[in-house]
Amino acid sequence: MRRARRSEEDLTLTLLCYITLKWDYFENRYG
Repeated sequence: MRRARRSEEDLTLTLLCYITLKWDYFENRYG
């Protein structure tokens, strides 16, 4: 249970980082 929760947190952080990078990429390209 504890391990699964840890994995879920890591996945969320990875998604946030990915979205942030994508956002910056589009901002720089079209902004």
